[in-house]
Amino acid sequence: MASGHDPATNGTQAPSALTQIPDIDPSETEEWRDSLDAVIAAQGPGRARYLMLQLLEHARERSVGVPET
Repeated sequence: MASGHDPATNGTQAPSALTQIPDIDPSETEEWRDSLDAVIAAQGPGRARYLMLQLLEHARERSVGVPET
C-alpha cells in the first residue's frame, strides 16, 4: 500500500492484534458474530454487553490472556 492507508483500520487507528492473527476457522468466527448479532437484535445492546463481559471474565478465569476492559 503505497498510500500508507490500511483498509482494515478504516483510516482511524492502527490495526489491532486481532487483525494480524490468521483466522484458522472463519466459519466458526462467523457463527460467533452471527450469534452476537442475534442477541443484539432480539434483546438489545445491553444484553450483548453483559454477555461479552461474562465471556471476558470466564476467559480470564481460564487464563486465556484477554485484555482488561
